[in-house]
Amino acid sequence: IAVGAAAPMGERIDAIDALIHLNDIRLLPIWNLLGDDPEVRRVVTADGRALLGRIVPRGDVNALLDKLGIVGAIELAPAEIVAAAWEGKTVPIGSGMGLTLQRRRVNGESRLELNGFDPRSLPSLKAHGCFTEIIQFKTRMFVPVSRAADIVSALSAK
Repeated sequence: IAVGAAAPMGERIDAIDALIHLNDIRLLPIWNLLGDDPEVRRVVTADGRALLGRIVPRGDVNALLDKLGIVGAIELAPAEIVAAAWEGKTVPIGSGMGLTLQRRRVNGESRLELNGFDPRSLPSLKAHGCFTEIIQFKTRMFVPVSRAADIVSALSAK
């Protein structure tokens, strides 16, 4: 059973193993930095400690660390980057090129847009499988949804 899922009627859950990111220290001074996901959870660790805090979605952890001035970042897997972007987050792609991935609505359909690219890198990005459209006199770069994780993986490795 996944974290947050209810147990079927009559079953008792003794323990759930899951990796979550929980901010459990002095929430009030930084509440506004924690993003838009207000889920609060009480977690009991294996050694019996009870923690109460706000869940920080994996795709938001790096942005929170930046806001708090903490050096260091967790590396998201390509599938996690795509999932976070698909949920509406702006997710940096760890390539050092300043690229971000974000869901956009274009002509009535949801797409994954690649932002922050250098126009000189268009041929390279297209070679990885991205495609462009000119919308309102501006060239925009998109990642095909069906191959998004593979393309993000290739761009992250650059």
